[in-house]
Amino acid sequence: MQRNRRILLALSFTALLLPGLSFTSFGANEPVLNPGAKDAAGQGALSISLYLTDALHLTQAQAQAVRECTRHELEQLATTPGAASPADAPLQVQKEYELAMARILNPEQYRAFQQLERGPLVISTVSRVLAAR
Repeated sequence: MQRNRRILLALSFTALLLPGLSFTSFGANEPVLNPGAKDAAGQGALSISLYLTDALHLTQAQAQAVRECTRHELEQLATTPGAASPADAPLQVQKEYELAMARILNPEQYRAFQQLERGPLVISTVSRVLAAR
């Protein structure tokens, strides 16, 4: 009985840790994101999603989707060689982000987003992520 409890506790602990681990595959074609850039992308996504949540009056589900989408975009930009500023960001990454945002937001929110997405907060956040590479 005591042994079963220890096994259950160990499995529970392992289950809690697994989502936080990042697994890499050797020989993968994706560029590796250094820890500083990954942290900067996560913090940047939080800042931008909080800003957009307030400005666009997002629902909780939309806010979570926007944060994940923004984190993905920032990580993509951080692994792009040669992008030194938001203006240098690859067009493909920008298009993918805008398409994802169009699926998350309603048409009115998306129009407002298009005006906000290259505002000072977003540009400074993207610049910080690029500098962290």
